[in-house]
Amino acid sequence: MFKGIAFFLAAAALATTAQAQPAWPAARPITIIVPFSAGGSVDVTARLVGQKLAERLKQSVVVENVAGAGGTIGVAKAAHATPDGYTLLLGADSPIAIARLVNPAAVKYDPLKDLAPVGLVTTAPMVLVARPGLPANTLAEVLKLARQNPGQLSYATPNILARKMKGIAITDDKRLATLPDVPAVAETPGFKGFDVVAWTGLFAPAQTPAAVIERLNRELNEVLRSEEIRGKMQEQGAIGGSGSAAQFAVFVQREEERYVRIVKAANIKE
Repeated sequence: MFKGIAFFLAAAALATTAQAQPAWPAARPITIIVPFSAGGSVDVTARLVGQKLAERLKQSVVVENVAGAGGTIGVAKAAHATPDGYTLLLGADSPIAIARLVNPAAVKYDPLKDLAPVGLVTTAPMVLVARPGLPANTLAEVLKLARQNPGQLSYATPNILARKMKGIAITDDKRLATLPDVPAVAETPGFKGFDVVAWTGLFAPAQTPAAVIERLNRELNEVLRSEEIRGKMQEQGAIGGSGSAAQFAVFVQREEERYVRIVKAANIKE
């Protein structure tokens, strides 16, 4: 009799404790890990998106910069975090889709197994640029000049809009609205279909509850639809992403498959 009463009381206490747990995300602030230093483009994007997510979720969102080893330290921290929806990652193409291929011994995570894709945040084409005095104005001319002068050309990433450098070609499959005079690489003969962009995406640790991923994806898409965010991303030369978590998962897998082919073909090693 007494044992039965004790068991009943213990069970009641456990039920009360379980009921007392607030539903996500009410328990505590959400942390978005940025695997790069503060002030860079990924960090700026995380803070823009994080602020708007906080407003929609009615919960604080804190950005934590965990830089080092090309972004792999921060990604590893996020991948090994508790999968409860309170630790997220704003990942980028390099530490997610490339790093493990060129330096597998140093990467302590499998992005396809240890991370749950939430949503694509930005895509941004890369731009081939040249100093104004370079005797080449198109990609075809740059390639010809490079072949005639092996090892003599270097590259950089400037503020092209200030006209301190001239844009040669954009690596997207279409021209960028902010640089309408710079052609896409795909417009050059022999490069039809060429489409390589830098990207960022929101991830959670694997095994994060599906309901949390769904909610995050829904709120993220709403944030990325806002004119304010779209405008600020455009200023950085980026385009806001969209789509379901499942679509982003397919995107990430295809990106890794693409870089597997590139790394093998070029025999790239760190």
